[in-house]
Amino acid sequence: MDTQKFIKPAKLQFAPKTNAKMPLQSKETDHDYANMDVANNKRERGADSAPPTPTKQPPEEKRTKPSDEGDCISNKTIFEAILGLEKKFETQLEDIKEQNRQSAAMVASLAKAVEFNAAEMKIAPDLKLEEAVDIVHRLGKRVDGRNRNIVILFSQRRIKEELWKRTKDSPVCKQEGISFAEMLPQEDLQDRQRLWPLIEEARRAGKRAYFRGPHAFIDGRKIEERREV
Repeated sequence: MDTQKFIKPAKLQFAPKTNAKMPLQSKETDHDYANMDVANNKRERGADSAPPTPTKQPPEEKRTKPSDEGDCISNKTIFEAILGLEKKFETQLEDIKEQNRQSAAMVASLAKAVEFNAAEMKIAPDLKLEEAVDIVHRLGKRVDGRNRNIVILFSQRRIKEELWKRTKDSPVCKQEGISFAEMLPQEDLQDRQRLWPLIEEARRAGKRAYFRGPHAFIDGRKIEERREV
C-alpha cells in the first residue's frame, strides 16, 4: 500500500498583521537602571562628597603692573618723608646744642656767683651779708658772652653804704671786675646825667669826684649846679 496516499499536506496559518506598534520598553528600562546606578553611587559616596566631575576653578585676578605715574608719586612721597625726617633731626640737634649752651652758661653763672660770694667774704668778713641782703635778681635777658647786672636790695642801709665804701678800693673787686652802683629813681638819674660832665671834668683834673644819690661831690663839696671847675 502506497503510504503517500495517507499523508495530507499541512496548512500553515499566520496571525493577521496589525498596525499596532510595541512600546519601546527596553530603552526606558535601560534608562531607569542607569538612574538607579547614579543614585546608588551617590549614596555610597555620601551627601557631602565632591562630585566625580572636577569643577572649573574661578580665574585668578591678573596682577596689573603699576604705571609709571604711580611709581613717580610713590618716590616723591618717600623723598618728602626723608626730607621731613632730616629737618626734624636737624631741629632736635639744634635744640640739644642750645641746651648745652644754656647748661654751660648756667655753670659759668654758678662759678661767677661762687666767686662773688668768696669776694664778699674777703671784702667784708665782719658783715653778715646773708642777713642784710633781702632780694637779689638779674636784669634783662641773657646774652651769650655778656654779663647781666645784678640788683641787690639790702634790708639795712648802713650795711649797703659800708659795703659800697669797701668795694671802691678793694683789690678783689678790681681783679674780678666787680663794681657797685646805686639804683636810683628816674628823677635822680636825670640829675646825675646833668651833673656827669662836671664829675668827668674833675676826675680828669685829678680831683676826687663822686655821686651820692642824686648829688655830685667834688673834693667833698656838693655841686648844686653846673659851673666851671
